[in-house]
Amino acid sequence: MPGAQPRVGAIVVTHQSAPSIADCLTSILADEAVAAVVVIDNAGDEATRTVVTEVGLRDSRVCHFDPHKNLGLAGGCNLGAALLPDVDFICLVNPRLKLRRGLSELCADAPATSAVWAGAVISDQRQGMANVRQTATVHRELSRILHGERSYAAQVRGGSDGPVKVERLSGDLLCLRRTTFEALGGFDESLELHFEDDDLCRRAQRQGGVWLLPVEAGRLIPRPGGSTPSVQDRQARAVSRVRYLRKVRGDCPATSAVARLLAMLDAVARAVTPGVGWKASRQVLGVELAEIRLPESQWVLRWPGGRPPAGR
Repeated sequence: MPGAQPRVGAIVVTHQSAPSIADCLTSILADEAVAAVVVIDNAGDEATRTVVTEVGLRDSRVCHFDPHKNLGLAGGCNLGAALLPDVDFICLVNPRLKLRRGLSELCADAPATSAVWAGAVISDQRQGMANVRQTATVHRELSRILHGERSYAAQVRGGSDGPVKVERLSGDLLCLRRTTFEALGGFDESLELHFEDDDLCRRAQRQGGVWLLPVEAGRLIPRPGGSTPSVQDRQARAVSRVRYLRKVRGDCPATSAVARLLAMLDAVARAVTPGVGWKASRQVLGVELAEIRLPESQWVLRWPGGRPPAGR
């Protein structure tokens, strides 16, 4: 007699995601094995709330939660995991991702010893798979400063009929067993803008590895009007890079020296980037250098507890 079907829970962390969230949720809910979908609304905007509420009226598996502050992706995922009912698998889904394969199928196809996995996520704005990346290193950060984000693109061995072990998967789609998520301690909430999923995958390599399944999981819905990073986005990434370097290389003078070198080189590169300029670059550099001087002092996109510390 077959055993009970594993229960899958999905977490969708949104930030002004009204244009795409309905398609995303509908594609998740098409899988009957999905027990619950928790939407963490980091922006708390009325348009997103309205769309999610309408979907929830049609399907009671959807829960909308407004934390009344921006928790970041990491904080939103950790909260979403805590709000999920008793499930066997946890899947983080980008609100712009329209699935073409059920989450339960992706979970059933995962290697038995895997810690984190996903199918391929396709973007019309990039060539190849959008969600397979390389882990952050000093060398790759130097390359990114010179050549842009393509420095983190990863080549996946073609022609494979089975799962392929990779360095890192992006937060567009991440699947884990609940027991693994808890063993890893969830996401590090001090990291933002891609360093949080990088860090999770780095830790997961010691728990069974990170795997890409040889299937197309879904496609990203293009952002309306493009996706040029704001000054705050650039500041948050810069601060997270400093914290990530400390976490990987240790909190020591050598790490601070490397972080300062990257900060200065990045500032020069930003200053000559069209649409950024020296003023914005100096704003980013100031926050980054302050974080190097005093760890955990700079919070850009979110604040612990939802408000800035006294005196800020």
